[in-house]
Amino acid sequence: MARRTVLTGDERHRLFDPPVTDREVARHHTLSPDDLEWIDARHGPSNQPGAAVQTALLRHPGFGWRAGEVVAVAVLRLLAD
Repeated sequence: MARRTVLTGDERHRLFDPPVTDREVARHHTLSPDDLEWIDARHGPSNQPGAAVQTALLRHPGFGWRAGEVVAVAVLRLLAD
């Protein structure tokens, strides 16, 4: 029996591929004041960048940083700013 897919290949790419423009990166990965407060309150300085990346990736594409995954430079630059 053939396996059914919910999403077409194009739909899957639009949903899960990393954003490429600065505008898309900012829209998907900007942290809220509550996020920043949570990161500051519960994580030491050495862990804050990782917590920020995890939080941003949970927003888009919807799952955390996985082993071996390379985070886009544009995302890291936004979070560092």
